[in-house]
Amino acid sequence: MTNKDLETRLRQCCHEADKAVRPSAMAAAVLLARQQANERSRQRRISFPRFLFLQIRFLGWKIWAVQGALLLGACVWMSSLFGQGYWKEPQSVEGLLFCLSVLVFMTAPPFLYRSVRYGMQEVEGAARFSSLRLLMARLIIIGVGDAVMLGGILLVAMMKTTLQPGSAVLSVGLPFLLASSACLYLLGHVSPRQFLAGSTALCGLLIMGFALGERNLFQFLELTLSPGWVGVCTLLAAFCGHQIHHLLHHCAYAEMQIA
Repeated sequence: MTNKDLETRLRQCCHEADKAVRPSAMAAAVLLARQQANERSRQRRISFPRFLFLQIRFLGWKIWAVQGALLLGACVWMSSLFGQGYWKEPQSVEGLLFCLSVLVFMTAPPFLYRSVRYGMQEVEGAARFSSLRLLMARLIIIGVGDAVMLGGILLVAMMKTTLQPGSAVLSVGLPFLLASSACLYLLGHVSPRQFLAGSTALCGLLIMGFALGERNLFQFLELTLSPGWVGVCTLLAAFCGHQIHHLLHHCAYAEMQIA
């Protein structure tokens, strides 16, 4: 109902009332309405940093706890594998890092799907903070945790293997940027249920492809920190930024959540 419709109905109700409205009561009601409007206009909205801090207290620590447990398990597992037999070969280490990097990203979709899973998307869409601001807060929280996880995996690989630093960085960063760019595109163009299924299937295919084509693939790629690979990573990072901009300014994300 629009404000004009509401005004029309109120006027009709006033005209149809058995008793005339006293001028003093009308003046008091108008004064009270003005006071409420002025009080509401003076209220300051919570800033996004403050909102982000509240989200960390509410949900962020749970995400970071899950990511921390996964990082600890991955580091212990890699420490026991690296330097033994098959895992002495650089191509094998690169293949494992590729798969682990995609697995790191796969911690994000379940948390982004959380609202739909618990049927809270309509409530969040009608809340004071928009669904987009809530999405951005969750992406920041997940991104910080992912960065720590990738850093920990990279550190263990550089300490336990003879892999060159440039190759190790590419083996961790390239697949993560590839998975991120594809799944951010899905996040802004499909419904939440399609996003979860599509991102899971895409990451599964990437892991399967890296695992099956490990030897030939990484011999062909020659992962060294060259200008070409830096350019590829830069393009993928720019595409991720473009998709986030699309989510913020050109995407009906709230409607897609409810659809």
